[in-house]
Amino acid sequence: MTDKQCPRCSLWSSDTALRCDCGYDFETGTIEESYYKDIEKKIKTRNQTENKKYLNWFAHIILLIVLCLVITCAPYLFTPCWILGCE
Repeated sequence: MTDKQCPRCSLWSSDTALRCDCGYDFETGTIEESYYKDIEKKIKTRNQTENKKYLNWFAHIILLIVLCLVITCAPYLFTPCWILGCE
């Protein structure tokens, strides 16, 4: 197993690599779209999806906490003072 050096950018790649990160295709000797960009797009899309999922859970937890506080405090907020004796 010998590594390949890209003639375009001089980056070393494994001998099984089909294309350099810069886009140089080792088999055809042409410059193509880099596979690396496709991977970056997939990672970015996955991270955005995960972030939305976590934000969704966070929003639900906050909503649940607010709902619990309202239910707990409602009797004290809406009961007249003369019933509670808080003059």
